[in-house]
Amino acid sequence: MPKIQEYGIETRAQGPGGINAVPDWSGVLRGVAPALNQFYEKRKEIEQRQEVSDVQVKLAQARAEWTVKMQERAAKAPAGDPTFAETFSTDFTEYLSTQGQDYKTPAGQLAWQEGSAKLTAGFTESAGLYQIQSAGVKAKQDYLAAMDQNRNALVNDPSQLQAVLESSLAALNDPNGMYALMPADQKAILARETKNDLAISAFDGVARQNPREAIRQLNAGEWDTLVDADKRNALESRANTLLRAQEVEILRSAANAEKAARLESKKAMDEYIQDTFSDGPTKTVQDIANDDRLQPGDKLTMIGVVERSTKGEPASEISHQTSSELFKRLHLPDSDPNKITDENVLNQAYMDSLLTRTDLDWLRKEHAAARTPEGDMLGKRMDGFFQAIEPQINAKGVFGLPTDPTGAESMYRFEDMVRRKIQEYRDAKKDPFSLLDPASPNYLGKPETVGSYKKSLNQQIQVLQGSSIGIEAPIAPTAVDTAPAVETFPLNGEERPVQEKKVVKGLTYYKVDGQWYSK
Repeated sequence: MPKIQEYGIETRAQGPGGINAVPDWSGVLRGVAPALNQFYEKRKEIEQRQEVSDVQVKLAQARAEWTVKMQERAAKAPAGDPTFAETFSTDFTEYLSTQGQDYKTPAGQLAWQEGSAKLTAGFTESAGLYQIQSAGVKAKQDYLAAMDQNRNALVNDPSQLQAVLESSLAALNDPNGMYALMPADQKAILARETKNDLAISAFDGVARQNPREAIRQLNAGEWDTLVDADKRNALESRANTLLRAQEVEILRSAANAEKAARLESKKAMDEYIQDTFSDGPTKTVQDIANDDRLQPGDKLTMIGVVERSTKGEPASEISHQTSSELFKRLHLPDSDPNKITDENVLNQAYMDSLLTRTDLDWLRKEHAAARTPEGDMLGKRMDGFFQAIEPQINAKGVFGLPTDPTGAESMYRFEDMVRRKIQEYRDAKKDPFSLLDPASPNYLGKPETVGSYKKSLNQQIQVLQGSSIGIEAPIAPTAVDTAPAVETFPLNGEERPVQEKKVVKGLTYYKVDGQWYSK
């Protein structure tokens, strides 16, 4: 087989010099070397530029990322945290130390060293500035907190003003304190505001304790050196407001005390009324006189009621007429001067022999009910209901005279029935308004109900003739005399002229000032 010649550095090229001649490579190498060196230098330059560029990107990313971190830490850090700047700088430095280890070129390493150093210095400065600002915020917070505490202390104890003022100003002027670096003009403003604020709080404390004394001190100039002139009017206004409030409170307290005493007296009166009208009374006039719960006027009233209870009852028509008028007055508008607000008016009517025990008891209950919105509304509804029904039972004829001599008495019995029924509904927790509602099946104004209290014409004639026909004869005059002009009747300690006189079943009734009385 043919032999293939191997080529190597010792192979001789064929040519003019012969097959064993050695080629001249030095010239070739001399021409390639510069080009290779240039290539290596170019590649090195490119690598350095790439690292420098990467350094810039990485540092920019670090700046953005740690700027956000510093803001987040600052938001969470407590005001005046003395470790904020140091802790942040340490954490940031440790972070950078792990980021610059991969740079190999001198330019990349140098760029990283210079850039990270500048970035570290910048963040350290920012963190330090924040810490300084935070310390200022903390100092302000502490100052305001101290001021609030001092003001509260002075409001409660104004006598501490001088001591608190000296302590506050000493802290403000402490060369080693937080305000040592504060400009003098700003410190002077703060000192004046401190003085004003503390003095105002102390004055408020004086005014709360004794507004009149605070006004006196203000007018005497005792606060002129402590409070700016432009704030003096505000202090005077504050003291006057507290003075008015104090006077109102005194009146309110007095009114409450009077109300409580009145309620206690009324409670005692109710007890005496209940005992007096019971089957076996046990309370005496002496008991009433010695009862400290009763107000002086109520004592006299109760004594009069007890004494009156030992006498006979007045005529029913007199009590009926009186109770009807008093009932209407109980439910008059509040603006009407005739409205009854004091139950002693009712007691007095009883003492004047104008009310029976039954009617007085009913009126006293109605007076208590009228003090509630529902009770007052029901009372007004009853009054309107009675006015609508009365013409049917106690009709009036010519000259306004009743057509039925017993009509007034019948109307009284009808009203008594309605009152009892309403009380029965109240006790059973039923709606008493339904008794007065024409649309209700419980309506008490139905014709058959009202008709049972009316007399037929024949019955009225028989009454006039003196026949009872099974119906109780009315209390009507059997004789009518015109009272002599000189005849008088004792009423409320005064002799009053008698307008008319009637004799009913042997008992004489006297009409005085439009009302009937008996001896």
